[in-house]
Amino acid sequence: MEKNIVQLAANYTDLLFKEQMSSKLLYHDEAHTQSVREVALLLAKHYKVTPLELEVLELATLFHDLGYIKVYTGHEDISQDIAADFLNKHHYPTSLIKQVQALIGATRIQQPPTNLLEEIIKDADLNNVGQKKYLRTITNLRTELDTFLNQQFQDIAWYKANIKFLDSHSFFTEKAQELFREKKKSNRKKVRKLIRQLELD
Repeated sequence: MEKNIVQLAANYTDLLFKEQMSSKLLYHDEAHTQSVREVALLLAKHYKVTPLELEVLELATLFHDLGYIKVYTGHEDISQDIAADFLNKHHYPTSLIKQVQALIGATRIQQPPTNLLEEIIKDADLNNVGQKKYLRTITNLRTELDTFLNQQFQDIAWYKANIKFLDSHSFFTEKAQELFREKKKSNRKKVRKLIRQLELD
């Protein structure tokens, strides 16, 4: 096993983003992956996870969206394969590869977390709902859905769909709730305001 597997993985995933990822992925881009990585590390530090748990978590954040290189729907399966291929080549322990894959799988929206690390990566993956950049990120996501899935939304329908998502979404860790609760409420108010404006037009 390579000593600095996380740095090797970071270099590798950065290369894949630059050389193989579609430039039309405006939401699921490298900046999103970096944001997920940073928030996951912040939460992990708060919960004092072990160094090995931290390593597995960080690896999972780096690889979790690379499947978009090949597919849009079901990208998590491809992300798991890409991670396993890379880690196997660097003689990473099989048991740990399975943990990395499990964490990548946990980022599926409908999949409930089964442990703290899964809660952390799920909270990190959706940290945008509690960030100032929220409106920009959902606009980028809307463009992606149109480009890759031919899903087109009228303005009001799009904002109502996002209100529905915000209302159904909950952060799993108390720390994420603490960090993002107020901004998430503020973002919801902004979207509600946009809906009211559109309803008046």
